[in-house]
Amino acid sequence: MANADVIARVSARLRMVKVLIEHNEGLADPKKIQATPQGGWTHVYGENDALVNYLLLTCFDQLGQPDEWRSFSDWLKPKGAKSEREEVLTNLQASDPISTAILLHDAYNGRYGVKKSFNRFIAEKISPHAREDLMRSVKVEPLGGGALPDEMKVKRDFLYATRNALTHEAKAKSRSIGSASRASSTPPATASPRSSSAP
Repeated sequence: MANADVIARVSARLRMVKVLIEHNEGLADPKKIQATPQGGWTHVYGENDALVNYLLLTCFDQLGQPDEWRSFSDWLKPKGAKSEREEVLTNLQASDPISTAILLHDAYNGRYGVKKSFNRFIAEKISPHAREDLMRSVKVEPLGGGALPDEMKVKRDFLYATRNALTHEAKAKSRSIGSASRASSTPPATASPRSSSAP
């Protein structure tokens, strides 16, 4: 169960999302269409939609955090998770500081990282019915035919990539190539949200 502080933050975010959705209608004006340097066009409506999806998706990692969650810097401090750190350092094969830092960071992310929390929310924190509704809200199609061996993973990866695209690249993502599919031997997939105001 998420603590009261997390619940309060997520509730405030959901109230903001409600306001953005209510104001979405006013953005639909065709006069707001703008040409892009590449010869295409863009519209502020898409940016608003992406912001709504981003805000909703960032609730996932907040609500999926373990109760004992701590930041990476707190995890490294003496009063942090000493036993967790010692477990990593005991099995440490690396001798240089960079490799040690990478191993510590990977160990932290494996327990407390954003992606871990995001996936924990989907897998463990919501009801099976809510999970099915969420997964039905994303459509995936293999490019070039074939089948997806793990459609659920492609959908989770799409949702996480959608969350990160706005954060790290300032991209309003509505379509994506499933990076997990591209990296493996499985066919790449296109993924897209089925409705504009839900993740």
